[in-house]
Amino acid sequence: MFRLSKAKSMKLVGALAILVIPALQYSFAQSSREVLDYMLVNRVGLVTASTALGLDPSDVAEELGYTGSFGFLEAHLDTSLMFADCWRLFAFPQGTAEDLGLTDSTISSYFELRAANDLSFVRKCRDDELDSYLLLTVEVWTVGDTFPVAYHIEFTGQILPSYEGRPSNSVESAWLGYANAANVEGNVREVISSAVEDLAIRVLRVRRFLESN
Repeated sequence: MFRLSKAKSMKLVGALAILVIPALQYSFAQSSREVLDYMLVNRVGLVTASTALGLDPSDVAEELGYTGSFGFLEAHLDTSLMFADCWRLFAFPQGTAEDLGLTDSTISSYFELRAANDLSFVRKCRDDELDSYLLLTVEVWTVGDTFPVAYHIEFTGQILPSYEGRPSNSVESAWLGYANAANVEGNVREVISSAVEDLAIRVLRVRRFLESN
């Protein structure tokens, strides 16, 4: 009976690992690629696509680089951004916001300025464009008109039209604070800048999936 020495056995195991690990990585990449393609072709969410292909959505999320307790949720939200061909925005000032100069046009104009820089790779929708767009809303509530002025800012976004298995909101952030009346607008601008930058990073990440997988 032919037997390998312990040293040769270890070398053989190592050689097999060199062959198997890249193969597994390739298999993982192929699985996530199939899920992303299925999502785009059939306009469905990550869970629906993974299940239809006989894959575990949590495994697919991990293959895409989303780990930890909230990895699957982050993957579910971020992959929905693949459907964003363009964006449109609505601003909703509440409370004393307009008295402080925070009108819907003021807020919208600043958002568009930030998007032109940070989110320039996703265009603004035309008025008659209703397919695969990211609807963004910025709501600004303020209370008071001197000091302290309390403010609450909520930034949300969802992909429309709706599709099977989509999250209710792909983007959702909120900020609470207070400031002198003269500084509130500046604080709102900082929040919008932060929100747009975060959104841009997430959209770029999804686009890299499509380019690399």
